[in-house]
Amino acid sequence: MSRPTGLIASKGIELLTWSTPNGYKASILLEELKEAYGLQYTSQGINIGQNIQKEPWFTAVNPNGRIPAIVDHDNGGLAVFEGNAILSYLTRRYDTEHRFSFAASDDDYTRAESWIGWQHGGLGPMQGQANHFVRFSKEKIPYPIQRYVGETERLYGILDARLKDRDYVVGPGKGKYSIADIALLGWVNGINFVIISLDQFPSVKAWLARCWERPAVQRGFTIPAPPSGSALKPQEGEAAEKTKELKKIVDQAKEQYGYKDDRDDKDDRDDRDDRDDRDDRDDRDDRDDRDDRDDGDDRDNTLFYVASKQRALGVRSPTTVPNVVAWLWLNFCGWPTTLRRPAIRQLHLRYLTPHFYPVFHLQPIWSTLHNKTYPSQPKSFNMYGSIIKSTLVAVALAATVSAAPPPYPNKCGDTVCPSDKPLCCGVYNAGFLELECMAGTTCPPIQYPTKTATTTSAAPSPTFGPKCGDSFFCKPGQVCCTLYTCADTPEQCPK
Repeated sequence: MSRPTGLIASKGIELLTWSTPNGYKASILLEELKEAYGLQYTSQGINIGQNIQKEPWFTAVNPNGRIPAIVDHDNGGLAVFEGNAILSYLTRRYDTEHRFSFAASDDDYTRAESWIGWQHGGLGPMQGQANHFVRFSKEKIPYPIQRYVGETERLYGILDARLKDRDYVVGPGKGKYSIADIALLGWVNGINFVIISLDQFPSVKAWLARCWERPAVQRGFTIPAPPSGSALKPQEGEAAEKTKELKKIVDQAKEQYGYKDDRDDKDDRDDRDDRDDRDDRDDRDDRDDRDDRDDGDDRDNTLFYVASKQRALGVRSPTTVPNVVAWLWLNFCGWPTTLRRPAIRQLHLRYLTPHFYPVFHLQPIWSTLHNKTYPSQPKSFNMYGSIIKSTLVAVALAATVSAAPPPYPNKCGDTVCPSDKPLCCGVYNAGFLELECMAGTTCPPIQYPTKTATTTSAAPSPTFGPKCGDSFFCKPGQVCCTLYTCADTPEQCPK
C-alpha cells in the first residue's frame, strides 16, 4: 500500500480511514449503501502510525487531523469528518428509502440520534480511555484502570438492558438495523481489548452476532484492513496469555478502590424500601451526570462505591470550620427533617460522618444522660442542652481529629501522580513545555534553555517507533501494518 499524498478521486465519495472502531463506522455504512443502492466510493488507508492524518493535505479535509473523513466530489467537494456526522450525512443524502435510517418526522429518528450521541459521548470515550490505561500506559495506575473499565462495564450494562427484548437498538417492535447499530459495531467488536468479556452481556453478544451475519458488515470490517480480533472469537496463544495477565491487574485495581459493579448492587437494593431505592437511583444518576460533565473530577467519581469502606481506607474530608459546623448542625439539629433529602443525607454519610467517627457516639451518650437527669425539662432547656452538647463535640473534634491527605492522587495531564511524587509541575523538555510528576512540597522554577553555539552531535536513539493505534507505538525500526500490529519489514505484515 503506497503512502497517500492527497485526494485521488474526482467523483463520488472518497473515504479516508483506518482500521479503528470509528473508522469502521464509515466503511460499513458505505458498503451497505453500495449493496442497497449501487453507491460507488473510493477509499484510502490513512496509516495513523505514520501521522499521515496530520499532513496539510489531510487537515484541509479535517482540521482536527483524525480519521475517518469523507469528501463528496458530487456535492461540490464537501468534506465531512467525525464518524457520527458521516453516518448522518450519508443517510440523509443517499439512503432515500430509509433502509438504514428513519424519516425526520419519525420519532425513531430522534431515538437513533440519542443512541448515536450516547455512543459518541459515552461508550467510545470511556472504552478508549480504558484501552489506553489497561494496555498502553507505561505505568499501570490502579485508579484510572478501575475508573474507566468500571464505567465501560456500566455502559455495556445499559446497552445490554436495551437489547434484552430487541434485535436492534432502535426501531418499531424488536427494532430495525440502522446507523444506531453501525455506530456501535466497531467498539463492541473490540471489547476484549479492555479485558471485559462479552459473555457478561448476553443480549449485546447476540446482537453483535446478528449484525456480523450481514455481508456488508463483513466487507466493511475489511476496509482498509480487518481488525486483529473479534469479541465473538476466543483469544488464543500469546493474546490469551496477555489478557490473563492484564485481567489480574484490573481485578487488583478494582479491589484496591472497593469497586463494585452497579449490577451487583441490585439484590441489595431489592431488600430496601421503595423510597430508598428511588433515592439511591437518583444519587447514582446525579453522579453519572457529573462524570459526563467533568471526567477530570477524579476525586469524587468512585466515592459512591467506597462509601461503606471509608473508615477502612482512611478516607476523610479535611478538618475545616465549615465541615465541623455542617456536621454538627446535620447530626444534632437537622436529622429528623433535613436528612430526609437524599442529596443532603449522602453529603452527611459520604463526607462528614466518616471524618468525625471518633466522636459519633457522643450523641447517644449525651441523650441518655440528659433524659435521665432532666426528664421533664421544657423545650427551651433542650435547645440550650443541644448547644452545650455541640460545643463539647467541637472541642472533642479539635483534640482528636486531624486532616488526612486527599484519598485520590492528583491528575497531571493524561496521567495520575503517584503518592511519592504528588506534585504536578511544568518542565521544559526538548523545546516543549510539559507536565511532570515530582516529589517535594513546591514545584521548582521552569528552566528554559539558553541559546548556545550550534554543535554537531549524534542524534539520540528513538524511544518509540511509528504510532500504530490509540497511544500505541511500534518498536524503533519496525513498521505499522494495521491497528496494533507491527512487523520488522512491510513484507512480514500479516496478509
